[in-house]
Amino acid sequence: MATLDFELCFREEFAKADFTDTTGRQPTANPDGYGQYTSIKGYTGTLTFCDCDGAEAASKTVTPAASGISEEITFSSILPDGWYEVTYKVLDESLNEVGRQTHFLLVDGAFKCLAISKSADAARTADRKKQNDILKNVYLAEMLAKNSNDLANAGLIEKACTVFTTAQNILNNC
Repeated sequence: MATLDFELCFREEFAKADFTDTTGRQPTANPDGYGQYTSIKGYTGTLTFCDCDGAEAASKTVTPAASGISEEITFSSILPDGWYEVTYKVLDESLNEVGRQTHFLLVDGAFKCLAISKSADAARTADRKKQNDILKNVYLAEMLAKNSNDLANAGLIEKACTVFTTAQNILNNC
């Protein structure tokens, strides 16, 4: 199987993403990008987004063009915060799998906005103890979110999901 790679750039509050196949195969200019699959005449790519529980949150078929695969993806709704397993699978014209690649991506837009909001609320609070408690919890939640990223980078996605959920709970309750 070919080793695939892709880039995904979220935008518009995680309602859209720009997807680009970065494997190197360009259907007309560089047919060698998919290794032994140099003679495929057509192919189909599928992106699947699954949340920490394994439930499919979104799926999108991406189609080739003369310059390769690069598309805008619009989700039916904004992706909720959390870790997502994003799998990119490519099939040839006979529907044989050419390759697949999985990345783990953190959607944390609402989390970041809430952290800023909580920090601003703390700054407006006259009670210094309450202010310190809120800021400590915001800091703890942000550090846990960063730690969840480190865990995911180490391949410990289940722990990353648990730690990020803990961070969300701390932030929601401070």
